Order: sequence, then C-alpha cells, then structure tokens
Amino acid sequence: MKILGIITVRYVSDLSAKLLFEVNGKSELQTVYEDCIKAKSLSEVVIASDSQVVVDYVKAFGGNVMLTRGTFTSETDICSEALKSMGGTINFDFVVHIIGNEPLVGYSNIDKLSSGFSISSEISSLFIKISDTDTLLRSSSIKVVLNEKSEAMYFSRSPIPHLNEKDIDTWITEASYYKHLIIYGFRSDILEKITKLPISKSEVMENIEALGWLSNGYSIKMTEAFY
Repeated sequence: MKILGIITVRYVSDLSAKLLFEVNGKSELQTVYEDCIKAKSLSEVVIASDSQVVVDYVKAFGGNVMLTRGTFTSETDICSEALKSMGGTINFDFVVHIIGNEPLVGYSNIDKLSSGFSISSEISSLFIKISDTDTLLRSSSIKVVLNEKSEAMYFSRSPIPHLNEKDIDTWITEASYYKHLIIYGFRSDILEKITKLPISKSEVMENIEALGWLSNGYSIKMTEAFY
C-alpha cells in the first residue's frame, strides 16, 4: 500500500507570513513538514501550494514541494491537483491530507490514521475528546457526532449534541463531546471524485467542507487521536 502525504498551503498573505515566520531558525511550516516525514506509513511527503513565495521558501530548507496551477476554492482541491501531478491512483492507493495552517497533529497520529486504511475505506479522519467548556463553545473548534460504527454523522461549529434541560456548563461532565482534528485520509479514487461534488447547503452554512461529502453519501471513519 502506497500512501502519499500532502501538506497544503493556500496563499493568504497574513497566514502565509505566519507559517513562514521563523522562531529559533525554524518556521511552523518547516516543523510540520519535518514531523510528517517521520511518519512510517507515508511513502512520500510533499508540500503543495498555489504560492511561489511558499514554494521558494520550502526549497530553501530542502523540502519536497510543488506549485499547483489553477483556481482553487479549498485545500482539498489543491490536494487533488497534487495527487494528479504525482501520478494519481496509479502511483498511490491513499492520500493523507494535512492542512498547513492547522495545529500539528503529529506523526504518530498520521500513522494511527493510516493503519485503518483498507480497500473499503472512503474517507478517514481523527477526533479527540473535549474536556473543557471553552473548547465546546468555541466556533473555531469543529465538533463531530459519531454513530455506533465510529463514523461521522455531522460536524458543527456549535456544541453538539444538545443536552436537553441541562445547564451548558455541566455538559462536559454529563456527556461525551468530540473535537474534529483537520486531517483526512482519502482513498485516491475517492479524492478525485469529491472535488467534483456540488456544494451542499450544510457545507455553506457551517463553512465545513466535510459536510458536503456526508451530504453526498460518503462515509467518514473517525479514529480517536493520541493526545
């Protein structure tokens, strides 16, 4: 099984500057890249960006990088384009997509995600249990509800599921809530298909791309991450 790790970086000036800003001689992007190449499950790791600035920077520290062409509305589009440039489904069975501006999930979690890949896999991702009310209420923290098979039922920026007739300050102790980590595993042929899907209403309302995949009938297997 060959698995390609793709770190995507879309060009947004302030964001790119933060990713490339060096502390003690190393940027956040370089740190993410160097952590990803430690993952034993990944056959190859590449940074894919629509910015020549990012490409030049990565080349300077010796990283594997490619400049993607075209207009992209999401990091998943860049990821799909990168897969095609590297031979597509002929060369790679699965893709692990790491978004460059997300907190580093760690190579051990990449390996844990990859260990669950099988021919029946469509999309996979990770979650951690939420332990504080601030995280539960924060809109930038995406929550996920799971079914009995540990598949995603819904993602939301709101605290879900709603705990009826209970004070929200007690929800964390009364029930289990899960935060979605923004890293995805795709079977290569599935990645090519989902970028062609129409945008769903729930995806627009919540600004969560994965809701579009769920709306179109794709399954997302969720695994608890090391934390």
